[in-house]
Amino acid sequence: MLLALLLPGLMMTGAQAKEEAVRTVMVYMVGSDLEERFSAASRDLKEMVQSGADLERINVVFALGGCRGWTIVPLYDGEMRVGALKNGGQVDWLDGAQRRDMAQSETLRYFIDTAMTACPAEHYDLILWDHGGGLYGFGRDSVSGNIMSVRDVAAALENCGVDRFETIVFDACLMGSVEVAAMLSPYCDYYAASEETMPSTGLDYGFLGSETACGEEA
Repeated sequence: MLLALLLPGLMMTGAQAKEEAVRTVMVYMVGSDLEERFSAASRDLKEMVQSGADLERINVVFALGGCRGWTIVPLYDGEMRVGALKNGGQVDWLDGAQRRDMAQSETLRYFIDTAMTACPAEHYDLILWDHGGGLYGFGRDSVSGNIMSVRDVAAALENCGVDRFETIVFDACLMGSVEVAAMLSPYCDYYAASEETMPSTGLDYGFLGSETACGEEA
């Protein structure tokens, strides 16, 4: 089974705070039709597992949801779950499966606060994964049919527990406009997004294994 191949020894534990790391990278993955039709999010999760990230110094925390079914984990009909990578390809699940609309501001805020509480760090980065439409919004939840507006993304960042992200990245098409960057600039030091459409492979998550990812500077 693909799950066993990619994440051997998958285990469930309660949400437990760990010693503060240098960096926590949060990846908010709205599966949508990209996961349902192409297993695109599952492929990127495999890249994270295989990145060789130093998980003593960097926390990699992800939210999975926003679609009718996942290839890599047993989540169905809009269920969402938050997990953190562990050594050996294992996952610490930080919550139980719950049906949540991933196009809602409060869902993004819940993910950020859950990740920050369980995996504190000196620096925080946020990656937003799915379709993008510039000022029209980001992240189409294929169960609810909703899309998160840029204003709703900003509201989640305004009200979450992280004072300021070091970097916010959209692994999504068309989010690299001046207008979107201006709306999110109060919440990060650096902003990275594409002005154009993105290839189906998206970001190369092998960067998590780099010295830059583990270092104290972005």
